[in-house]
Amino acid sequence: MKSIAILLFSIKAIAFDLSIVAANSKHNINLPMRVFYTDISPKINNHGDIVFQFIGLENSYAEYGIFLQKYNESRGRILEVLPKNEVISDLSFNDNGSLLYSVHDNSRTLRVVKRNINDDTNQTVFNLDDQLTTLQLSSLNEVGSFMYRDFTDNKRTLSLYDGSQVSSWLKESDFINKRQVNYIHSPELKGEYAIYKLRYGKIGSYSKSDGQELYIRNIQTGRVKLIASSRNRNPSSKLANISNHFMVNSHKEYVYLAKIDNKRVIKSNVHGIVQTLTTEGDFFKKIDSFSPTLNDNGDILVRGQFFDGYGLGLYKKDLKKWKRIKLSGRVIKLKNKIYTIVRNGQGLLLKGRPDMNNRGQIVINTYLKVKDDPRFEGIIRLDP
Repeated sequence: MKSIAILLFSIKAIAFDLSIVAANSKHNINLPMRVFYTDISPKINNHGDIVFQFIGLENSYAEYGIFLQKYNESRGRILEVLPKNEVISDLSFNDNGSLLYSVHDNSRTLRVVKRNINDDTNQTVFNLDDQLTTLQLSSLNEVGSFMYRDFTDNKRTLSLYDGSQVSSWLKESDFINKRQVNYIHSPELKGEYAIYKLRYGKIGSYSKSDGQELYIRNIQTGRVKLIASSRNRNPSSKLANISNHFMVNSHKEYVYLAKIDNKRVIKSNVHGIVQTLTTEGDFFKKIDSFSPTLNDNGDILVRGQFFDGYGLGLYKKDLKKWKRIKLSGRVIKLKNKIYTIVRNGQGLLLKGRPDMNNRGQIVINTYLKVKDDPRFEGIIRLDP
C-alpha cells in the first residue's frame, strides 16, 4: 500500500461566527434548564439543519428526546420525547429530511425508526420487541440506506438495509484470508460507500495481539477494498493500532485515526494517495478521540489539544494545509448575556464528535460559562 507523509502546517486561525443552538442550566436557551447533552454528537446536514438527542430530568426520571433546529429557524423545536426507560442512540439524518435513530431499553434494541422532519411522520423500520438483540447503526444516506451491526446470541453480524430489504455481509467467526474474524466494529456509510473495521483472532479474545483491518465496500457493486492493516495483521505495516474512529465520503475518500510508535496519527486518502496528515507533536500536541470528521469536499475536522490550548484543527483539501479553529475563551453575546466557551473541571473542551457539512458549517458539543456561575453544557453552531 503506497503511503506518503506530508508536513504542511499553518498557525493561522480561521474565523467563524458562533451561535448557541441550545444550552442548559438557569442560562438555558431553546431547551429546559434540566436537560443534559452528556457525550452526544450533534449532526448538521448540508442545508444547515441541526439535530441532536438530549436527556431531560422530569420528577427524578430521565427522558430522552430529539431536538431540531432548521437552518431558517432561530429557536428550533423538540421533535419527540420517548417514554420513560427508553434511550435514543445512533441519531443521523440526510438532506432529504429523513432522520434515523434506534431506541433501546437497558439490555436490547426495541426498534429502529425513520422520521421525516418536514411532515413529522414516523416509520418503524425494524420492530424488535420480541427479540433479544442490540443494533448499532451507521449514518443514513440520501436514498434511505444504512448499515448496522447487530449483536444476537453472543455474535455480531454486519448487514445493510437498502430501504426495502436486509442483506447480511459477514459475521464474527467468518474467515477472511484464512484468519477468523473475532470482532466487528460499528460501520459508517456515506453515499454508496461503507467503511468498517474487523479484528482477527480466537472468538472471545480481546488481546492487543489481535490483528486489525479497515475496509471500504461499495454497497451497490459489492466490491470490497482493504485500506489499512495493523502490524499484528501485516508485519510490514507501521500501524500499531487502528482506532474505532473512521469516516468515508461519497467520493470514496476516507480518513481514520491510528497509532504509530505510541503517537496518534491522522491517516487519509483525500488526494488519491494514502497520507499521514499529521502526527501528535506536530500540528497537535494531542489528538482526541471522536475524531476525525470528513465532508464531501475532502476537508477534515479533528478534535485536539494544541501547544497553547484546546480547539479544532481543520485540514483544507484545496490548500493542503491545516488551520486552527480557536474555541477556548470565545464569547457569544445573546439576550444581554455574555457566554464564554470554557473547559470543564477535567480540562475537556469538547464532547462527542463535531460534525461538518459540505458548506463548512460545524456543530459542536461544549461547555459554557456566564460570569462567575458554574459551567454548563451547550450546543454551538459555527458558520464560516
